[in-house]
Amino acid sequence: MTFDSTTSAVTGTAAVGTNGVITLKNGSATQAIDVVVDAFGYFTAGSSQGGAFTAVQTRLLDTRATSTIAAYGSVNIQVGGANGIPTTFGAAMLNLTATSQAASGYLYAYPTGGPLPETSLDNFQINTTAATSAIIQSSASGSITVVNHSSGTINLIVDLEGWFSTNGCILRRCRPLMPCTPRHQTRPRSREQTPAIRPTPQRHRI
Repeated sequence: MTFDSTTSAVTGTAAVGTNGVITLKNGSATQAIDVVVDAFGYFTAGSSQGGAFTAVQTRLLDTRATSTIAAYGSVNIQVGGANGIPTTFGAAMLNLTATSQAASGYLYAYPTGGPLPETSLDNFQINTTAATSAIIQSSASGSITVVNHSSGTINLIVDLEGWFSTNGCILRRCRPLMPCTPRHQTRPRSREQTPAIRPTPQRHRI
């Protein structure tokens, strides 16, 4: 990810070393940074069992065509039971875009009816457009809830990129998704000067 003198966030999937550790490096030549890492889940190394990933690209929500989400308000989004996705499934891969923000804040996303997670998905600034990708579990009825944690209204765009089944591997080398309770993994401020790790850019229509 790239950053400037603001709070920036990005969601990614990273391979781990044999000791279960990943390394983050600060690529700034002049700026020390603080880093917060949140774990949302993991994939096992099994090759014969587990859920398969199916790519499905469709827009689930665009509040620009309806109404904004109120300050500290939420919206429920039905994912399962439509677009060829069963009501009960493992998790959805989503792209969430916040825009036209009346105040700075961040987003939460979690299974509808479940507890509010400890970790946020997307930090955004006032009057900007900020997007992030995430793998989110749904409720038993196939729904997820997204919360606007800011003191102003926002518009929200949610695009479905695909979904994971709960079992029945249909790919030669699929990997089951093992959810965990989202939590912070923090690292102290570091001044190490090394090249930044940049993810491959993805394009999403807005």
